[in-house]
Amino acid sequence: MDRNSQTFISCASGGAKTGNMLPFLKFPNEIRNHIYKDYLLLDEGYELNPHTNKLRISQGRPIRFDLMYTCKRVAMEMRGLPLTLNTITFSTFHPQSDIDRAIVGRFGHAIAWLDEELNASFDEATPNLFHDKVVSETSDAYPAFAPVLDVMRTGQKRILRHFCSPFGQTPSACRNFIHFTLNRIVLHRSLYQDDYDAFIDVLDIPEGCPPLDEIVLGYNPAFWGIPTQDHLERIYHIFGGRREVAKYCPRDDVFKDEKPPSDLSMFRYSAAAAAIRFLDSMSQASRSCIRDIRLLENRPSIANPECHGLGLIRFCQENPLLRVERRVSLWNTVFAGDPYRQTARQAKQPPTRILVDEISERVAAWIVEALALAAAGMPQDSFTLIFDSDSEGDWKCEQIFQQVVLRDAAWQQAMDECLQRGILPPQSWAARRLNPRRAGDWTFIPGYPDPARPVNCCYLFDGFPQAMRDIINGNSVVRCSFHPGKPWDVERMIDEQRLWSLGEWKFRWSRRGKYYLRDHPGQPTAVDARSVVEEVEDEGRTSESEAGDEAL
Repeated sequence: MDRNSQTFISCASGGAKTGNMLPFLKFPNEIRNHIYKDYLLLDEGYELNPHTNKLRISQGRPIRFDLMYTCKRVAMEMRGLPLTLNTITFSTFHPQSDIDRAIVGRFGHAIAWLDEELNASFDEATPNLFHDKVVSETSDAYPAFAPVLDVMRTGQKRILRHFCSPFGQTPSACRNFIHFTLNRIVLHRSLYQDDYDAFIDVLDIPEGCPPLDEIVLGYNPAFWGIPTQDHLERIYHIFGGRREVAKYCPRDDVFKDEKPPSDLSMFRYSAAAAAIRFLDSMSQASRSCIRDIRLLENRPSIANPECHGLGLIRFCQENPLLRVERRVSLWNTVFAGDPYRQTARQAKQPPTRILVDEISERVAAWIVEALALAAAGMPQDSFTLIFDSDSEGDWKCEQIFQQVVLRDAAWQQAMDECLQRGILPPQSWAARRLNPRRAGDWTFIPGYPDPARPVNCCYLFDGFPQAMRDIINGNSVVRCSFHPGKPWDVERMIDEQRLWSLGEWKFRWSRRGKYYLRDHPGQPTAVDARSVVEEVEDEGRTSESEAGDEAL
């Protein structure tokens, strides 16, 4: 007989008669509370069944509240305790039906395409559209992007080379900045009507699509939402109908109703999205009882999941006692990347390798989005992000952080120091922060990495080096389930690379086609530094180009 059953029998046997409950109710409150806790508290807490949006215990078993039903007084005393005592766990998920799974894929694609279209519209904006009123209001709302506005209004936007980079800011802030700027341009168009009309003509909006003002003024979807078919239809309307959306979908089989593709399960909602939907379905009184939420981001999910913590801020503000722990699998989620860039074969199994040049940007995006929550209103101590390895003491993840992430953080800081000390020639604010990764899969830039045309992959995000030091020192809302490593010696890096040109700094940042291979979870790893990184030929890159490169 399990512990809960013993508690029930000793406290409520013969519960059909109220008189039999009197001895229990005469116990002091402290003793009764201990009994309630012993009865309700589960080692693994509750988990959400995402298909019913209801809580359950491990192995899908329903939650039992027999003791609460013995009498009204016990029910009143136990009210809210199940949610207060137990941690609630949410995981990434995909719906059960092919129709609903297709909605996930279509929503994720439409969100990504809307983002690209707004970027393109911003890129086409002419200097005359950046009226003093537009610039003033936008700078007040997004002061970090004021230099971008200066570039756009002075007609030097060629420096931006198509606005895809977040310029050192969080990706979500960049998306919001673009949407807000276009919103201001539309609102104040009467101040420059002729220029605005010419701008709209250049955009060449397809027939059947609504005008730009309807898009930027009427629709700004929450990336962490779980959409209905009506939400999808509204997005389709923006692009002139579902057929038009399907034309530009890299996975057009997502739009086939008669024969859905076999890989629809690759499109998932984030654990944060599942939690937000569940919390929205509750009353405020019930939500106030919750103390601990655990989000297991154990697979890739749609719509930029790294920013989905923003959707939890209002619940943490409403309930200051709520604590959210978001655990993100490095290999299964962070390194897997965008599900739209996975093939069907890749989607069937977790990633087994990661290109070294892609690691730091993917890790850093999660870090800076988590750190940005405080400025967006997240109460102190309410949120924690934890990077999870495959197992406790995972040597490979420790090596990745030490040899790649911390190295790239030191590289960014060393370049900044060289620029400030005059060791390197000065660069403009935009040129220093231009990040070609946001222009798509930058590893396929022709000839990458080309010493004659080095691209700037060295600058990740503002404050990234300090963020890594804070993680190492335990002073951050971001933590690791493994040892994150030790900081690199920035001054030594500056001294050893003092004679390098700016182009050399950019070119030598790249590890040029090297990969980390994943150890199979549960199997021992041979600790051999020579086997940490594998060099492979891939998509036109040759091993000859890697000759002479230092081993990691």
